[in-house]
This record gives sequence, structure tokens and C-alpha cells, in this order.
Amino acid sequence: MKILINTIALMAALVFTTSHASENRDHAGHNHPTHELLDNAKCSTEIQEIAKQEVQRLVLEKKIAKSWKSASILKMGKAQNSFTDDWVVVFENLKIKNKKRQNLYIFIGAYGEFAAANYTGR
Repeated sequence: MKILINTIALMAALVFTTSHASENRDHAGHNHPTHELLDNAKCSTEIQEIAKQEVQRLVLEKKIAKSWKSASILKMGKAQNSFTDDWVVVFENLKIKNKKRQNLYIFIGAYGEFAAANYTGR
């Protein structure tokens, strides 16, 4: 089962990486990342998928409980911080006994990169 999960995670990472790789190259042949803000129409699906992948990664790295693998998204939106353009995806896991840790906040940057994860939302 662990091999299957690792394989799926690796495949998802490869698909995501190759589908979002920059096609722009300078004269020396170096890749430069594209820095395009995700538009609101694409964000919902892309941000949710990135957040789900991060939850799976955190479970695989044993940073959070295995029960988070089946957690559902409670809500998502722009972070309420004027200093960032991050998106926040909130997962809910009622299997966690400590009520203060039943919500996991995954922060995704405006360019689609993982920024942070915590139980406070701050």
C-alpha cells in the first residue's frame, strides 16, 4: 500500500511539474520559471489539487496523522493577510480528538507553490 501511495504521489508530482514547466529559455539554455499569477477561474481546481498533494506529502512524511488522507476540504479562499497573495485551503478532520487540530490550513502562494501548513490559519 505504501508503495502504491508513493507511486501515485510521484506520478502526480511529475505530471504537475512537466505540465507547468517553463517553455522559455535564455540563450545559455537555462530554464527560467514563469511567474504568472493564477487567475481566479483556474485557482479553484488547481489550488485544491496542490493542497491535496501537500496533505498527502505531509502524511507520507509522518508530519500529520494518517487520517488526514481522507479529510475533506471545508473551505478555501484568499488569505486574510494584506501582506500576501496566498490562498488558503482548510481541511477538516473530525477523527482528530483535539478540537484545536481538527482544521488543517494549507497555504498556497499566488504562483501555485506550497507556502505553509498549520492548525491556526495564521
